[in-house]
Amino acid sequence: MKGFKMVLVMGIMLITMLAAIDCQAVDPFENNVGGVNGPNEIYLTVYPIFYSASKLKDNTGDVASNNLGAKLYQASERITFYNKSLFGNTIILTGILPVGKTELSGNSNTGIGDATFLAGYWLVDDPSSGTYIAAGSYFDFPTGDYNKNRAANMGQNVWKFRPTVGVAKQIGGLDMELTFKYNMYTENKDTGTRAGNEMIVEGYTGYFVRPDLLLGAHLNATFGSDSHVDGEKIASTAVRLYQVGPSIMWISGKFSALVVGLADFDARNTAQGYTAYARLSYKLF
Repeated sequence: MKGFKMVLVMGIMLITMLAAIDCQAVDPFENNVGGVNGPNEIYLTVYPIFYSASKLKDNTGDVASNNLGAKLYQASERITFYNKSLFGNTIILTGILPVGKTELSGNSNTGIGDATFLAGYWLVDDPSSGTYIAAGSYFDFPTGDYNKNRAANMGQNVWKFRPTVGVAKQIGGLDMELTFKYNMYTENKDTGTRAGNEMIVEGYTGYFVRPDLLLGAHLNATFGSDSHVDGEKIASTAVRLYQVGPSIMWISGKFSALVVGLADFDARNTAQGYTAYARLSYKLF
């Protein structure tokens, strides 16, 4: 059973790895809170990302493998539509399609990943007090390349739903944000496995050292539940992971660039590595 659990954990780890860009920006909906001025705005965004991990941690946090060889090279293209005329506060519709290469234990796969759709609404959208509360959900579709006989896959072969609530408060040059996401997975019909649902908490504090330059720090935590195989819960397979790291954002007219570095620590039933990604966004109109 121990060997079987390790295979299962490696599969869950890959899902966690491919979900690394769940933290796609400073806030849940691409850091345009309070920045939407017109009745309709459309943004084009590209997310280059690199992830690497050699360690696989077991359920006690001990190293189960030092030769995991997990890497992800990916670029996600995103189109985002904002509207303030229909309901007063901002609503958002966005689509994301990742393309890249993933490696795991000597295997590799290149192609498209699972597409994502997001619908959200700002319950509180008050630039005068710098207070924002946004709610919505991401929906992931199994469009990515997948083969159950291959360790590395760009796709996950599951549907995923990610309800999200984000709270932001700006006081002078200080920007504080807290986001809650809840990942819910369907069963992978090819393997009979279903990854345990996960609560993800993303904390951020930043400061505008200049009107066009924001320096910040991130602290993220993932708390999972046990996974299932053929409907049976497999004990001690819940994922736990913490991430910490700095970021910098530069704004110039219609263009903004965010660069983030995250290091994993205290990992359980998943890989422990690091992530570096950027968010390059341009306002089309």
